[in-house]
Amino acid sequence: WSGQDASYTLAADLYNKAQPAFRFSDEAGAVNSVKEYVNARSFNFTGTRGRSTILLNAARSDQNYLGNTLTLASGELFNEAREEALASYTYDFAPDWGSLKYTMTYDWQRRNIPRDAADNVRSDIVGSRFVRTLGGRVDLPGAFYAEAGLTREDRYARRYLNYFSHTDTAQYDNSLSGRLSGESSAHSQFGYEGEHWKLLAGSRFTHNSGAGDNLSSRASAVYLFDERNSVKAMFSQSFRSPTPFEHFFKPSPVTVVGNPGLKPERTGTFELSCLTSRGRFFGRVTGYYSKYY
Repeated sequence: WSGQDASYTLAADLYNKAQPAFRFSDEAGAVNSVKEYVNARSFNFTGTRGRSTILLNAARSDQNYLGNTLTLASGELFNEAREEALASYTYDFAPDWGSLKYTMTYDWQRRNIPRDAADNVRSDIVGSRFVRTLGGRVDLPGAFYAEAGLTREDRYARRYLNYFSHTDTAQYDNSLSGRLSGESSAHSQFGYEGEHWKLLAGSRFTHNSGAGDNLSSRASAVYLFDERNSVKAMFSQSFRSPTPFEHFFKPSPVTVVGNPGLKPERTGTFELSCLTSRGRFFGRVTGYYSKYY
């Protein structure tokens, strides 16, 4: 539905598919008759009124679990259930001097997966995330512009519980229940968009509750010879803090173990590209150097 100052969209989807049974032999040599299937359903709503936009999404699926080791003993091909929900709200301030938007998004996800050949041991994994962003842009004289923004993200590892499905009793929480982490960041960048040159330079400061502070920067320059040929040079830095799984995961029996002392991932990259097109064909040659530290 669409009106003068508002519009709404509602959509729902149902998908079911099953394959004929076949003989399956896993990596350990175990053999079983398998029938693969997928059952999925979803709901989506988008609404805009004035300067406000809201998005709602919910989905669930049931399907064969393909596992990590492709063995029947690890729960291969028993049912895996996935559930997710998302709600997002955006407000556009629409200032005279440029653009300014505020967005907040909450998403929740759950997975329930098998862990053994009898479908008795299962894992129930639940997590959520709440993100708020404020970002704006102002156009400056002479084809220059500036952008800046703030972001706050809170992550919650609610549960990673191994339990016995036949008796509905807990086995082990994998040291991941109730783990909270937060990250705040601020960024700014300046750009120029001329007839032949496109320039961009900016930095982002990040504070993570577990990984501390980081400053990452990037700069790029694009020269357009004409509408079909261009060359691009770029330097960029990136930063990724460890997830609660990478920090704290401790299963029983021990398989993969988290490292509480794990440091953030940082990279620095230099890149040079040449781009060209002829008719319906496009070509690109890129050379780059990346350092991980």
